[in-house]
Amino acid sequence: MQRILVRLSGWVLAVPLRVLSVALLVPLLLALAIPGTPIDLSFASVLPEDDALMGPYLELQDRLRLSNRLQLVLEGEPEILAVGAAAAGEALSAMPETVASVVVEFPTQWVRDNAAWLVPQVTFDRWMDRVLGIGLPIPFAAGTASASMDAPDAEANPLSVPGARLVLIDLVKDPLDISVEDITAGTGPYSLVEQELERVLGPLDLEWGLTGYPAIAAQDQAKTLQTITYLTPFSLLFVLALLVFVEPRPHRLALIAVPMLLAGLGTLGAVALVFGQFTFNEAFFAMFLFGLGVDYALHLVVRMREERAAGRAFPEALSRTLHGAGRGIAAGAVTTIGAFSVVTLAPDPLPRHMGLAGAVGLLLCLFLMLTLLPAVWVLLERGGPVRPVKVLGVPGLGSLSRWAATHARSCLLITLGVTVVAMAGVGRFRAETDLSEIFNRDVPAMETSERVQDLFDLSFAPWVVASPSLAEARRVAKAFEDHPRFTRVAGAASVFPGDLGVRAERLRKAKPQVTARRQRLEAALKSHEAGQPLPAGMAVKQLSTLVEGLTLLESAAERGPPDLESLPQAILQGVRMDDGDFLTFAYTRFTGLDAAQFREDRLAAEEIHPDAVGFGNVIEAGVLASMDWAFQILLGILCVVSLVLLLDLRDLRWILLAISPVISASLITFGAMCWLDVGFSVLLVIVVPLLVGLGVDDGIHVVHRMREDPSLPPWQAAESVGRAIAMTTLTTCASFSVMLFTNHPGMESMALTMLFGLPLCLLASVCVIPALSVVLGLREAG
Repeated sequence: MQRILVRLSGWVLAVPLRVLSVALLVPLLLALAIPGTPIDLSFASVLPEDDALMGPYLELQDRLRLSNRLQLVLEGEPEILAVGAAAAGEALSAMPETVASVVVEFPTQWVRDNAAWLVPQVTFDRWMDRVLGIGLPIPFAAGTASASMDAPDAEANPLSVPGARLVLIDLVKDPLDISVEDITAGTGPYSLVEQELERVLGPLDLEWGLTGYPAIAAQDQAKTLQTITYLTPFSLLFVLALLVFVEPRPHRLALIAVPMLLAGLGTLGAVALVFGQFTFNEAFFAMFLFGLGVDYALHLVVRMREERAAGRAFPEALSRTLHGAGRGIAAGAVTTIGAFSVVTLAPDPLPRHMGLAGAVGLLLCLFLMLTLLPAVWVLLERGGPVRPVKVLGVPGLGSLSRWAATHARSCLLITLGVTVVAMAGVGRFRAETDLSEIFNRDVPAMETSERVQDLFDLSFAPWVVASPSLAEARRVAKAFEDHPRFTRVAGAASVFPGDLGVRAERLRKAKPQVTARRQRLEAALKSHEAGQPLPAGMAVKQLSTLVEGLTLLESAAERGPPDLESLPQAILQGVRMDDGDFLTFAYTRFTGLDAAQFREDRLAAEEIHPDAVGFGNVIEAGVLASMDWAFQILLGILCVVSLVLLLDLRDLRWILLAISPVISASLITFGAMCWLDVGFSVLLVIVVPLLVGLGVDDGIHVVHRMREDPSLPPWQAAESVGRAIAMTTLTTCASFSVMLFTNHPGMESMALTMLFGLPLCLLASVCVIPALSVVLGLREAG
């Protein structure tokens, strides 16, 4: 590496234009793949379609559109409820490009007319026994499996309860296929529906809310992305203000951005060549490239300032900068590139995209920072001598590092003590499996979901089984009904609960008796109206109910059982799929988004039928399944980092020095977050490669500075490099600090990890490394 850097500095000084041309050529050639590459900014673009959990759900979604369903709950006075439900239905029906269907009124009359065919077999048998035998009133409750005397209208309509109405909405477009751009702009299907409902329901004295996957996803994404969009400019301005301290000359400060912009273009070209499309992940890749790209530039700029401030001429200063800081930059970059390369091995498309973008982007950034930036410096110098600036000063840095070297054992004991205290909190470690505790806190759809469960005993996340025959659907439904975990079962078996041919035959044979009895009871009612007493023990209400039931049984015997073609659409969509399979929906009382709970429910459902699928598959795949491979990825990253350090330093003592900052900082950060009761979610997988890369990078820079000039006391070497590390830490922390204000626990935990870890890496780099070098006998205290 040293010989490459020596030759590179010679080329840069001798033929800067040629070096500049080559540096520009590489990213621009890759960028040629960008035009024409499709852009898919939806979340579906990064879903693992071949995953054991996600695959079956995505297949079900294509067939059933389960994720497209919204539930609108209205609460208020009955008269206003009727007006509101009708207004909502009319308004949404006028949006055919957004809303596929709306169910406002349940077909209660059809249910009442076909009650004889819809009730469970035990209820039908009781009705028939009472018609043919004992002579007591039929306990008739149309449209339900109940045998109570409740009012038929209340029981027959599952979309209405006292004081509340439920409206079912089916969106045209899968919410997973909605682009991030539409979500942030408020032009996605859910946003359009919400805006229309606000228009028509706002003037009414009603409380209303939406729930279902489209509502939960859209509310979380919109609130979080909008907040980040608003806060990012302030973060960039703060970072820019910090960079001015490093490079106060505006034109030179602007030059730092050029390599990063070119690296971004080249990376997009590489992504286009490998994946054939751009996803929303590439938009977030800029954060990683900016954080690490600025790191490389700052080390070069700070070292160049130091060399010029020492009175060295420009050519010598540039050569020493490239020879000295360049090697540390290259070694640190290779470790981080290796870490991101390991991430590309993940089974999930999201980390694969991130890993490739990070690895290629940082490789290009390293190449451009060591070629394009120095070449431009040379050209600027040839245009006239550039007034050198003073050495960058970081108050207290030198004193702290010197104390650590001269009190090495005390420094290491303090570090060890702090680490032990922090790690004592490991017993409080908590893996966060509840998605509602990871995404944005301001998601009203979650409270609405619980309200719908309380009012209508309905969840937006049932477990679904598609059966090829009615007999199989009945067997599955019976198994779910018998299982204590499942509280409600609906589907084909609810509409066709048994062999309707047998029922039809029983009704046909009993029809003369049913007719005769109805006529006798009607005659008794007419006699009562004329002043005659009713039969002993009978009341008008009982007789009227019995007459109504007998009339429906008589009509059912005449019409025969319903078939699939006669089912109302509101019922048919819950009975059979378009391809002919019969549906069974099994519900639990659980209304949250806890992946651990969903896993237990899924295993119970799969015991009943191995092909049971639900929205819980998505939550489990995103939260728990990712944790399974995240640990393997972390081990791979550590192996790559260790291999790079071994090849670079070739001495276990120097390797220990280089990794001491990231080890101590990571342990203290981990323990501190446990003490603070921060749940460790899958989102932390995103920042781990960055923290490891930057932490190891800090240690490598200090070690290379010490080895570059053995005459320097260790604290001076740490102070020299520590100036640049301090600035890279500040700029990266400024970038991540935005996440603290997103009201998003997952992103807040990412920010906390970086805001704890990076300053600790800086502190360990300027304290632990000098102290450890003295204790190991590699350097004198100075």
